[in-house]
Amino acid sequence: MNVKTVKSRIIEVTVSLLDSTEPVEELDADAFLRKPLPEIGIDSLAVLELVVTLEREFGVRMTEDDLGGIATLEDILTFITGRAGQS
Repeated sequence: MNVKTVKSRIIEVTVSLLDSTEPVEELDADAFLRKPLPEIGIDSLAVLELVVTLEREFGVRMTEDDLGGIATLEDILTFITGRAGQS
């Protein structure tokens, strides 16, 4: 699985959940991925929505234990790229 594609999609889905007016192209992707989820406006409900969308899109499943280890979008990226093709 192409990490760049997954990274791009995670950012796109997140920005759409946030209803951000900032164009995706103007984001510093790496910094955005490393910020704690609450700092970018992602609460626990938004995390679930984000994860469900990405699970469907990339064919991976996250357990409650997996979700407990998610603090940043980079954690989600690592999880998806690590699990892709294993499920």
